[in-house]
Amino acid sequence: MQTRLWKYFGKGLPPCKAGGFKADPRSGRVLRALAVIEDGELSPRVKTDFGLKLLLKPFSRFRAAFLPYEKRRELLDKILTALCGKGGKGGKRIISFTADSGLIYTALLLCYGIDLLKKDVDFRLLPCLIGGIDESTRLYRVMEIRAAEIPPLNNADGEYVRQLMKLKAAYALDEDDSFSGGMNRLFDSISGGVGPPRERSR
Repeated sequence: MQTRLWKYFGKGLPPCKAGGFKADPRSGRVLRALAVIEDGELSPRVKTDFGLKLLLKPFSRFRAAFLPYEKRRELLDKILTALCGKGGKGGKRIISFTADSGLIYTALLLCYGIDLLKKDVDFRLLPCLIGGIDESTRLYRVMEIRAAEIPPLNNADGEYVRQLMKLKAAYALDEDDSFSGGMNRLFDSISGGVGPPRERSR
């Protein structure tokens, strides 16, 4: 049933546009662009230029090349917003399409039968799909750990808090706010369906 649903909605999505430019929403190109944007060793200018090269349709790419750098950077954020949606109210960053690529691939394959290595899907579907993955997947558990608040020691079992802190450190993401607008909206839209981890019974 889930596999049929994403195919149905994928056919009905309108063209992706931002600021008068046409974006390419195919998941393969968007995921490569996100990997570039999340690379902490690249400068903002390089991220902007390569991001637009991957995310824009050919004629829009040609037009964008004549924009000044600040306008290109604004355009990239608008494209990320168009692809990722408006998101929530500023939740924590709980997923990275670079660090978690293997977990994302496995979760989508197990839950929906979507093989991202063999077929592109409209990227605008991915936040909904990831937000609806089964709780038994490792990706869900990792997002759950990152979303969790550490309770005060006087209100929780000490061993539980220590284990949670250890897990949060193990799965921590590097912070990069150089393109915070559109990227944060993506993370917000995914985090809405993930709750705090449940304390294990003793």
